[in-house]
Amino acid sequence: MNFHNLSEKAKLTAAFGSLAVVVMIVSGISLIALNDANERFAGFISGINARAQMAESVRNAVSDRAIAVRNLVLVSSPADIDVEKAAVLDAEKRVESRLDKFNAMVASAKDISENARTLAAEISRIEQLYRPVALEIDRLAASGQRDAAIADIASKCRPLLTALTKAANAYLDATHERAVEMAKESAERLAHERNLLIAFCVAAMALAIGAGIVITRGLMRALGAEPVALAEVTRRVAEGDLRAVPGASNAPAGSVLASMGEMQSSLVRLIGNVRHAADSIATGSSQIASGNVDLSSRTEQQASSLQETASSMEELTTTVKQNAENAQQASTLSANASDVASKGNGVVGEMVGTMGEIIYNSTRIAEITGMIEGIAFQTNILALNAAVEAARCRRTGPRLRRGGKRSAQSCAAFVERGKGDQRSDQHIRAEDPRRFVARGQGRHDDGRSHSGSRSRDRHHGRNRGGLCGTEPRYRTGQSADHADGRGHATERRAGGRSRGCIKVARRSGPAIESVGVVLPSRRRIKAAAELPLRGGDELQWRLYRSR
Repeated sequence: MNFHNLSEKAKLTAAFGSLAVVVMIVSGISLIALNDANERFAGFISGINARAQMAESVRNAVSDRAIAVRNLVLVSSPADIDVEKAAVLDAEKRVESRLDKFNAMVASAKDISENARTLAAEISRIEQLYRPVALEIDRLAASGQRDAAIADIASKCRPLLTALTKAANAYLDATHERAVEMAKESAERLAHERNLLIAFCVAAMALAIGAGIVITRGLMRALGAEPVALAEVTRRVAEGDLRAVPGASNAPAGSVLASMGEMQSSLVRLIGNVRHAADSIATGSSQIASGNVDLSSRTEQQASSLQETASSMEELTTTVKQNAENAQQASTLSANASDVASKGNGVVGEMVGTMGEIIYNSTRIAEITGMIEGIAFQTNILALNAAVEAARCRRTGPRLRRGGKRSAQSCAAFVERGKGDQRSDQHIRAEDPRRFVARGQGRHDDGRSHSGSRSRDRHHGRNRGGLCGTEPRYRTGQSADHADGRGHATERRAGGRSRGCIKVARRSGPAIESVGVVLPSRRRIKAAAELPLRGGDELQWRLYRSR
């Protein structure tokens, strides 16, 4: 990361942060050095120096004990003997206690050398040899054996005392040498730490100086001038002095001074544009003034036009009221028309029911007509057979009688079938028209019946009749005319065939009567033939009633 690309805030933060880190490092090193010095001094006082002092006190106590033993041997009065004896016992206690402390300090010491530890052990070893000799001399002196005590002092006590003193002095010398070495090491460490602190101080000073130079240059590059000069330029611009900013042309690009120079140039251009716009506005204002005069005259014309429009609006209001009244009347007429349409819908529903009845009656009439045609055809055949039998009866009477009897029985059976059809037609007329409609629809839905296709056609025509009242009436009329025509044709065919049957009966009358057979009269045959005609008349009457 380039230091020059940082912002001024980041530069200042980095510089002062670095200085703070350096100060903290120097302070830490100083604290560590002081702590080490304190620990070394405390170790020296409570360690090697304390052991040296304890060894010296042991040596002094041993010397005091030797002097007390010598004095005990030399004195002769009881009082002096008691004093010296007490001095020997006191010295013995001090030697014993201080030697125990010294041995404990040596045993617990961690900074003691092996040589010093050996010398300390030598002191304890010689003391263990010297103590019994000293106590023995003390006993001999107390019991009055001076010569023996003097002899032990010369032969045993003095060599051991010399060796103990020498060992103590050797330990003290070794301790002194170690103290000198420790002082030298402490001086060397002090010099090292001092040099390190000096180096850190120099580095901190160099860092502060470098950061100050860099930050100062950066600030001057960013500002372009001193803050006082920038404040003066800002005051001039605020007061309306738009003269060129001094030094702005030579200021670094992007600096505050260069930006203020650009701002001054932009303000000059902006004021020029505003002045030009003000001139344009003045010209436009004059044009607007002239336009206002024209607008006032046109406004007067518009006012007159508005008055005319107001009168037209009053007329339009009157027309709208009339239209509202007409709309109310149309609404009333629409309601009446709706009632009429509802009634027409009911009438059409009744017409649809009547048409269903007509469809079923037409179907029955067609069946009855077909049956009558079959009866008439068989009647003709029977009449011919009767004529043939009548011709043959002349030759053979008994055979004639038997044939005439069979023909008469057949004619009677056909007449009875015609009467049955008449009763069936009367029964159909007496039935409910709604049952005819349902039966006609059932026949329309049942495709397996004899007249399925014709019933579907009629049912389709009836559905179309439910949608339009004119077409059902027209088709009903056609159905009535067609039924009437078929009735008359059936009547003509039945009449002709009945007349032929009557003629044949007349010709063969004597023979038939001779066998006791009574033929149906002409009136009965005509009534059977006119049965479809009555059905057609009733159909026409129902059609007329439905209209």
